[in-house]
This record gives sequence, structure tokens and C-alpha cells, in this order.
Amino acid sequence: MALPLVALIVSNSMFFPYITGKNFAFRIIVEIIFAAFLVLSLYDSSYRPKHSWILFAFATFLLATILGTIFGINPYRSFWSNFERMDGLINYIHLFAYFLVAVSVLNTERLWRIFFQVSMGVATLVAAYGILQIFGLTKISQSATRLDATFGNATYLAVYMMFNLFISLKFLFDSIKTSWTKWLYGPLSLLSFIIIYKTATRGVILGTLGGLFLAMLIVAWKSGPSIRKFAISGILAILLLVSLVPIFNNSDFVKSSPVLSRFIGGAVQIKNQPRFTIWNMSFKGFLERPVFGWGPDNYNVVFNKHFDPSLWRQEVWFDRAHNVILDWLVATGVFGLASYLFLLGSAFCLLWQKVNNFSLSEKAIFTGLLSGYFFQNLFVFDNVTSYIIFFALLGYVHFRSDESPWLKSKISAGIIGERIHKVFVSYKDIFAVLIAVALVFGVYFVNVKPIMANRLMISSLFPHSIDSERLSNIKKIFALKTFGSMETREQLLFLLSDARNQQGLDQALLLKALELGYDEMQKQLQVTGNDARHQLFMASFLHSFGRFDDAQKYYENAKELSPRKQIILFSLSRLFRDRGELNKALDLAKESYELDRSYDKAVLEYAIATIYTGDNNLSKELLTSQYGSIYVPDPSLIKAYADTNQFSKVSKIWEEQITKNPNNVQAYISLAASYYADGRDSKAIETIRKLILIDPSKKEQSEQLIEQIRNGSLPRK
Repeated sequence: MALPLVALIVSNSMFFPYITGKNFAFRIIVEIIFAAFLVLSLYDSSYRPKHSWILFAFATFLLATILGTIFGINPYRSFWSNFERMDGLINYIHLFAYFLVAVSVLNTERLWRIFFQVSMGVATLVAAYGILQIFGLTKISQSATRLDATFGNATYLAVYMMFNLFISLKFLFDSIKTSWTKWLYGPLSLLSFIIIYKTATRGVILGTLGGLFLAMLIVAWKSGPSIRKFAISGILAILLLVSLVPIFNNSDFVKSSPVLSRFIGGAVQIKNQPRFTIWNMSFKGFLERPVFGWGPDNYNVVFNKHFDPSLWRQEVWFDRAHNVILDWLVATGVFGLASYLFLLGSAFCLLWQKVNNFSLSEKAIFTGLLSGYFFQNLFVFDNVTSYIIFFALLGYVHFRSDESPWLKSKISAGIIGERIHKVFVSYKDIFAVLIAVALVFGVYFVNVKPIMANRLMISSLFPHSIDSERLSNIKKIFALKTFGSMETREQLLFLLSDARNQQGLDQALLLKALELGYDEMQKQLQVTGNDARHQLFMASFLHSFGRFDDAQKYYENAKELSPRKQIILFSLSRLFRDRGELNKALDLAKESYELDRSYDKAVLEYAIATIYTGDNNLSKELLTSQYGSIYVPDPSLIKAYADTNQFSKVSKIWEEQITKNPNNVQAYISLAASYYADGRDSKAIETIRKLILIDPSKKEQSEQLIEQIRNGSLPRK
């Protein structure tokens, strides 16, 4: 009964506070209740789960995930995942254990009712938090308008509320003629829908409306005349609602609505929807490993390998296909997808089998819910809170269904096996002690150690600075040897790149930190060397500290793993430019430009490369075609002009910036420097005097600069 409370947990003292706290709480609770269940089943065989197609399908699905992990490209990552997702095989083992406990212990209608009522109560608290966000009383984490409540992600919140919307409708129809509680379930259903709408999550909103539409269609088809009229009215209302949005798509009301404008914008741009591109890339990856897949949590390797250059408009490091079919195809192959569909299909079959205890309203509502859930999963992916309710729903269908005689006859020994069960029962006291010991070790190694590492990450890596205590704590994280080491290594490289200019930093301490970062990233690459992202991180780290030859090796590794990703080509081009190999830099910049000429950054990088090789006509053509001017206020372009002694162009850029913002102090300083570097001393002095008028606090420093300009003691460059 405690598991629904997981939705309320936000661990601000942890890395990824909306993810890690919920998942660790879920895992610890499951480990405790599963151990208790195992002990209980040793002493009371009535708590063994009955045979059902859902249980068999879930076991098959877990087996497919295990095989995907074993035969995948990175079993360690597939098993443990990372802090950002907290997924992996370990998660599905916990979900299976949770399901076993639920279907074995929640063995009466009253217990299931209490479970779902607790879930709806928690959902009410979550919705209340969302209402506070609507009125601006609490901050929205993800965006300015899309509610995320205690989830930190609008999509996760929307899916969670969709489940609770349909469950509250189930209890509403159960109590509509006999209980006062309908006055609770009705408003909760409405509140859930409001929160779903305010998340502006298109897939979930459409899934919810589609699920409600399907449920009412079933009721209209199967019920009597009086209820049929009610269902048809609902169907017409949904059709009217959906049809009104495109009709009034140009109205001020639709344009001013963050939710409706997302729908219209999505409809207009559907042909350019990046997810379709990603799905095509995913299918190519599946075809390479069609049987058991690449392994859970290894989608990033497929994404990098088949990267489409047009995706520069999106985030360039996807770790999910955002489509449940393709995600499971890539992760676990045909076997995994088939077992997942088998799991869903078994639920539908048990709902609609001829001999069962489900009322028409329950069949309609659960069919609508599962259909809407599957539809929205074609655009997003699951998380622990949606899984908790999803598998609870499957457990409830399992509970309400009759035991399968065929499965019972074929698996006559049950889940454990009759002979093995007898051994367990004969030595149940010994096994009870072993289970208790295993629980202690499991909680410590699976949860306590990673939690310790996670908390140390926050205290030692953020904000970005270095001291002896922080460095000692970072070493402790690696000594814990948890799956959190990967993200610690990533964040350590970011810290070192930012902290090297830290005021008063002990250089000996910096050297130790640099050695630690290098050594640890080397260890990471032994595990995830097939990840272009990690190769790029290592290359950029070495590049920033002047180790050009070493950096080149890792850049080229990254390019081999992801040959069409522009950010890698940009980085390698810059390396050659910094090393003075300008023609090689030009070739790489041109290669990135040719991948997608509409990419403004690629145009800029190519133009900069042509400036360094002296082809100013081509750079002019490139810049004017993309930006309408050669005077683009980009730091890299300004540096290219300055490095090639084109100071008049630098001056023109800063003059235009001052025209746009006459109080831009930094622009005046940069303009004066460009004038002086170009030999226009009087213009430099004139600009500095204007700076004094704008910011009198800089008068003393400015007067010194003027004096240095006059006596020629200030270096030109």
C-alpha cells in the first residue's frame, strides 16, 4: 500500500531529484515486501500466485529482457542503467517481484480497492500541487507553462494522471447508484483531466480522449437503450471537441493557449516531426540485431551510428526512440517486442473472455485505458510511476480472472516447481534466514551504495570548483564502484573544464584532479567505448588542455562511431585549426556543411574555416546567404577576423552591437580594442571616453588605458 506514495517523493539532495528518489524508494520497498512474501510463501502455500496468462506473459517478457541484456553490446549498462533513467534489467526484476507480491497478497476485492483508493488519494495530492503551479504559487520545473508537479516532467505527470482518471471512472461507475463516494470519484476524474490538459502533452491528451471515446463506443454497442444514449452523447461531445480545434486554429483563443497552440503547431509541422526521423533510424538499428537487440539502455549507440544530420534542430543525444515498439525492438529484438505485446494482449484477452467477473463498464474503461496508454507510448516512454500503476492494473485483471487450467496442467509444479518447493518447505527456517541476509545485502548493494554515491555527486561536483575535500569525496564515489560512476566521470570532466580558471586554485591540486579525470574516463571508455558521446567528452577534455594529439584519437573514434553528427565534425575541425592544419580543418567544416546546408552553425563553421584559409569571397557568400551580413556577432567568427587581421570587420560588428544596445559596456571595450589593434588610436580613445560616460566606475581604469595608448606602451594584440 506504500508504493503509490512514491509519486510524492522529490529528493532535492540527489542528482536527478525527480527520478532517483522515487526509484530508490520503489526498489527498497519492493525488496522488503518481496523478501517478506518469500518467507510467507514458505510457511503458507496459499500465497503462491495462481496460473494466468498475464503472469506467464510477464515472465516471458522478463526473460526477453534478460536475454537482451546478456547478448547486448553492454550488459553492465543494460543491467544497471544510470541515474537519469533508473531503468535497465534491475528495474524490470523489481517490477516482476512487485507484481508477484501484488497478485499473491492482494487476494480480496477489498484489498485491491484500498490499494487503488490510496493511489487516487496520492493522485489528488499531486493534482493539488499542479493547481498551485497553475496559479503561480509553486514553480514549474520543466517549462513556463506545462505542469510537472512532483515529477519534474510534464509527460510523466500526464501519464500518471491518465491512469488515475480511468481508475477513478471505474470506481465512479461502481458506486453511482449505491454510494455517496461517487461525489468524490466524479470530481477526481474531472481534476485528473484538467491536469492532463495543462501538461500540454499531446500524446497523452489524444490517448486519453481516444481511450474515453473507445470506452463509450463499447458501452454504446453493448449496453441497453438508456445507457446507450448517454454513451452516444459522450462520443459526440469528444468528436465535437476534437473538430473545433482545427476549425478555430487561427483564432486568438487557440493561439494564446499553450496547450491548443502546441496541437496546431504539431499538426502543421507533422511532416517535419523529428520523431519520424528518429523512428527510421531506430528501425535501421533493429535490422542490424533483430533477434535479441542491442540490450536495454543502449539505444544511444544506435542513435549515434545512424544519426540523421537534420536532427541538429533537436537534442543531438537521444537515449530513447520515443516509441514503445521501436524501443523494445532495439533493446530486445523481435523476442522482446513480441513478449511485450503478449503481455498487453493477455490483459485484453482476460478482460473479454467469455467467462469472467468483469462488468461491461469495467471492460470498457480498462480497454479504453490500456488502449490510450499504448497509444501515448508510441510517442514517449515509461517511468517508475507509470509502471507502478500499469502493473497494478494488470495484477488486478489477473486477480479478477479465473486460473488457466491449461497453464496449470502444463506447469503443474507452479512458479517454483513442486520438487524445488518441497525442498524449500523442508528447510524453510534456514531459507527464511538466508532470505533475510540476502535482503540486507541486496538493499545495501542495490540501493544504499548508489544513494551514497549520488549524494556525494551533489556535494562534490556542484557548483563547479575544486578543493582538497571535494577531490577526496570524488575519489570516494569511484571507490564505491556503483553504476553512478559513469555520470560522475562525465560531470568531473565538465567541472575540470570550468574550474581551471578558478581564482586562487592550487595548481598542484588541479594537476591531481586532471589526472583523476583522465584516468577515470579511460576506465569508462573500457566499458562504453562504443559510445560516441563519451569519446567526444574525452576528446574535448584533452583538447581544452592542449593535448592535441591525444584528443585527435578520441575525436576520430567518435567520428567513426557517429560519422554524420555535425558536432563531432565541428570539434575535429577546430582541433586541426588550433594545430595550424588549416586545410584539414576546412575539409571537415565543408563536410559538416554539406550534410545539411540549412544548419546555421554548420554554415558559420565553414565560413570561419574559409577565413583562415584566406578565401574571403566564399566566407562572404556563406555568411550573407545564411545571415544576410558578414558582420555576425559570434565569438568564433570575431576571433577568426582578428586572427587574420581583419580588424575593420571586428569593429563593424561591435559598432552594430552598440547601435542595438548603446549601454552595452562590454561592446565598448571590445570596440576600443578592435580600433587599437587596427591602428586607429584616436577612435579607440574616443570609444573609451564614451565608455566613461556610460559607466563612471571604470573611469580610473579607462584613463590608464588612454595614457597607455598615447605613449604606445599597450600591446597591439
